[in-house]
Amino acid sequence: MLADASIVLEAMRIVLGASGYNGPVFVMGRSMGRHSAFELAAKDEPGINGVIIESGRPSLGQFTGGLDPQLASDFESEYRAKAASVSIPVLVIHGEVDALPPLEHAENMFRDFVSSNKKMVVIQAAGHNDLLFKGLDEYFTAIKDFIFS
Repeated sequence: MLADASIVLEAMRIVLGASGYNGPVFVMGRSMGRHSAFELAAKDEPGINGVIIESGRPSLGQFTGGLDPQLASDFESEYRAKAASVSIPVLVIHGEVDALPPLEHAENMFRDFVSSNKKMVVIQAAGHNDLLFKGLDEYFTAIKDFIFS
């Protein structure tokens, strides 16, 4: 999945270029999609103007279960360092009552980003899968403001 992120980004650039688009490019990762977004943002891929993380956290969580404990710890440390190293503009959108990663995890992730241009939006009373239902206007206003700032 992570190796494919750069390939997909390049294919997207080709398609956008063929249609005459030459404006800013942002990557977004929702929940598990954050892995690909972190990969692209941490690699500082040229031409990416920012990253949006929705309902994410800065850890691998249960995905290291079953591994040798030392190997799992090493993977987790590398992943956290990659997530924290993001220096391009960042927007984090998270639900106040999300339990899949709790809000506290998103707040820690947000705090750890080295980017000086970062913003976090918490959608009140929203969980993991109802952000749009609970805060449609706030959600899209945050994205619009981020992209056009």
